[in-house]
Amino acid sequence: GGLGSNEQGAGLLDLRTAIPTVTNVSASPATWQITTNPSTRLSTAEQSFTLTSTNSDIAALTVNLSFSESGISGLAAPVTLSVANRSSASFTATVSVDNDRTKSGTYPGSIVFEENGVTKGIIPITVSVTPTLSFDEDVTLAYGVDSPSLSIWTSPPKTVRLTNRRSDAQQTVSVKALGFPAGVSVTDSQATTTIEAGGTGA
Repeated sequence: GGLGSNEQGAGLLDLRTAIPTVTNVSASPATWQITTNPSTRLSTAEQSFTLTSTNSDIAALTVNLSFSESGISGLAAPVTLSVANRSSASFTATVSVDNDRTKSGTYPGSIVFEENGVTKGIIPITVSVTPTLSFDEDVTLAYGVDSPSLSIWTSPPKTVRLTNRRSDAQQTVSVKALGFPAGVSVTDSQATTTIEAGGTGA
């Protein structure tokens, strides 16, 4: 008894229907990759686009920018594009990244084109957030080999130097030792260190 897989589903995802293929517009450029500037709180990027309607039923489109990270925002000018009769229109998109709120990493985003609340096209965006701190040397620290003849072995100290890439603000860095097995402890001479704007600290 029961329903067949066509009626109740087989637990499989049909990507062709789950991810709609939008063919109502074409954009140039078709994608946008952004790498942030770590030297200031707000890193801003700007890009101009040309959008062409491939559907004669579309008269006008609204433009919105969407991101997965709250510290990244964007806007378009103009926000409404007239593309009747398969015509083209241009707009400029601006993306701002708050380096105080956004961790380094890669985040997805999109420029979405809608007509009456229905998505007609998407331009994917990739935002690569550059770290605001850099290491002056290889951060792989070799502490040496402990002597089995000693009940307690202590390694020589190692110094790690950090550079604050922010030119507009100092940064306070907390130091934590993670991932060491039981019986191994790491002591840092400073639990926190403050590095002035554009400066270097250890």
